[in-house]
Amino acid sequence: MCIRDSINTIGDADPDLLTAAGDRVFFQAYEPNTGLELWCSDGTEPNTTMPRDILTGTVGSNPTNLAALNGTLFFRASNGVDGPELWKSDCTTSGTRMVKDIHAGPSWSSPYSLAASSGPQGDWLFFNASDGVSGQELWKSDGSKEGTTMVRDIHPTGSGSPDWLTTLDGMVFFSAKDEDHGEELWKSDGTQQGTTMIMDINPGQAGSGPAYLTIVDGMLYFAAADGTHGSELWALPVRNLALSKGVTPPGPVKPGTQLVYTLVYSNAAHVPVSGVEIEEELPQELTEVQVSSDPPLSLAGGGGYAWDVGDLDPGEGGVITITAVVDPGLEQSA
Repeated sequence: MCIRDSINTIGDADPDLLTAAGDRVFFQAYEPNTGLELWCSDGTEPNTTMPRDILTGTVGSNPTNLAALNGTLFFRASNGVDGPELWKSDCTTSGTRMVKDIHAGPSWSSPYSLAASSGPQGDWLFFNASDGVSGQELWKSDGSKEGTTMVRDIHPTGSGSPDWLTTLDGMVFFSAKDEDHGEELWKSDGTQQGTTMIMDINPGQAGSGPAYLTIVDGMLYFAAADGTHGSELWALPVRNLALSKGVTPPGPVKPGTQLVYTLVYSNAAHVPVSGVEIEEELPQELTEVQVSSDPPLSLAGGGGYAWDVGDLDPGEGGVITITAVVDPGLEQSA
């Protein structure tokens, strides 16, 4: 059935870029008096509406690059004053607003390649944008002005131009270029230090041009050229490690209580993986720490522990056990 035929009463509404967020579908549509604007619907005619006329007039704000995070729609739009910037909407007028004027003034940041991510570092929207100083670089947003920041200036003397963003388990994968390499495959956990190049597939300034990044069942598929074989299909396991953590007894605990931490890991990919490392941070209030593991502990200090697991065949894994005591002195100082 046609949900609503009155968006454009004299022609085609041309709904496009349909994206689900929460219990609504958001889309771009054309109406002669407003131009291309953002619309949303719950599947009923009364609730198929334009939440806000972002750019008043017949031109429209041209909302594009729609992406959903935790029931909120994020998109690029222009209000005619700030240029194309990052916006968000919950399908209400008050909830449809610009997140941040990243490139302040009439210039624009032109955010694109929006990708939502949920993981250990939190829930983030990753995207490409320019603040007018650092060029097109990797940014992230939690939906607030203060929480919208550049992750890393990948190419300090130019633009890193991250593209083809796709996410898995809190990690975003993308193509980008830096000062020493052409366009290659990168990843980021949303931190500056965790934003690194994965592979230099075609060494030198030419780059391999990774494109069409797609993740299926823990495997990252993409097109790239290594300088010898032309543009071909590549695959990389990106969900290498299944890791579960537990502590006995569960909190809260008293000073003097013995705790047992258990880390169970395995290779969840379909192919062998190499260079597997496991890190764990324990509370500073623990004493008498004992570690039982194979492989042996490779780093310990300041509450941080690390293990160089090395190579794992598909399904291969192990168990790390840590016993410790909550510092009895805490009770005396309380």
